[in-house]
Amino acid sequence: MTDAKTAADYDKPFQVSSFPREISDTELAFLQRLHPDTPIQDLRQRLLDWYTKTMAKPWFKFRCVRDLFFLHTTVDRNLLYREALSRRSSGQWWVDIGCGFGQDTRLPVLDGWPASRMLATDIVPHLWYGGLDLYPNPANIQFQLVNILELETSAAEVLNPFRQCVAVISLNLVLHTLCKEDVTDMLSSCASLLAPCGIILGLCVGSPEPRPWTEWAPERWFILLLASSTHLPWRASSG
Repeated sequence: MTDAKTAADYDKPFQVSSFPREISDTELAFLQRLHPDTPIQDLRQRLLDWYTKTMAKPWFKFRCVRDLFFLHTTVDRNLLYREALSRRSSGQWWVDIGCGFGQDTRLPVLDGWPASRMLATDIVPHLWYGGLDLYPNPANIQFQLVNILELETSAAEVLNPFRQCVAVISLNLVLHTLCKEDVTDMLSSCASLLAPCGIILGLCVGSPEPRPWTEWAPERWFILLLASSTHLPWRASSG
């Protein structure tokens, strides 16, 4: 969060509406790029149908979902995005960690990164599969359930084959959920996967002073998603 007021706002109760707001054509630009042959009004109706169906899902409680964050990409806002794309002929991998719905996974592929060298990861599957209801997915984009903070234990089997073989790691949708110590640990784990001269693209915000952020802490995600509470991977505070 950029300031204490904004962070506190995310802890407020919410009211579910039949649709969040009027959706402009501009907001549908990424979705239309993925569905170039579909008229804009049909895409808007598709989104409305998806939203109505999704209201019953446990993860709909996340404010970012209700605010339709998945209509927008963030990875291309990074100043090194074009430099990252220039590595597409290296034969190495792009790994999107904490991929959520996968908008930042799909954009580099749309912009020329080989789908066969794109790996999306998350600690729960629900958002990724929710994204499949909206976005087409090239069959050769891989998705893996993995917690990179457990790189030396449970994540080793999945990620060890990628060590020193990754040209780009993107972390645009996950760092803001972590406390300072876990951000440091995650970046260290990511660095161990990178090939020489690899790039990490990330976005991280926080409150001016360290504070509990219990309503939106990762531990709460597991409760909402009915996942096991015995392997909670992250401590819950922002800072």
